[in-house]
Amino acid sequence: MQVLGNLLRLSEESTSLPLPWWHRAVLGLLHRTPVYIALLGSTNRPVGDLIVTVLNPENWGQMKILEGEHTDAPGVIKKVFEAVLPLNIAIAETVTIETGNKHHFCLFLEPIGNQRVKEGIIDHNLSNKGFQGFKITPYINTFAKNRLTK
Repeated sequence: MQVLGNLLRLSEESTSLPLPWWHRAVLGLLHRTPVYIALLGSTNRPVGDLIVTVLNPENWGQMKILEGEHTDAPGVIKKVFEAVLPLNIAIAETVTIETGNKHHFCLFLEPIGNQRVKEGIIDHNLSNKGFQGFKITPYINTFAKNRLTK
């Protein structure tokens, strides 16, 4: 297979497509980081959207986003991480807000192997650790998930 003219040649047996260095730097990817390419169909245009992501499209339908706030104190994020184990925290963003009084967290959770993201267990674990007002939402809505082309 030939990609980008003569710049890159892959054997016929190749099962992966290397991501060029000039894209890795912009995306902040290290060598051997798994990267997925997915095509989302469009209902309004003849061409869909090509997505390059580190999140496996096979897991999108099972992934959840956990978002919430808690009074800032030492160990707050550790408690959040413990509440979602053994799920994989694919992406995590936390920040202190309200002039240091609150800590906001947003975690992208994905299953490992045959696991499922069980919202009830996460709810229970967070509530037992004193968290309130958090929300768990699907990573990708059903409409978008159904447009995914593999």
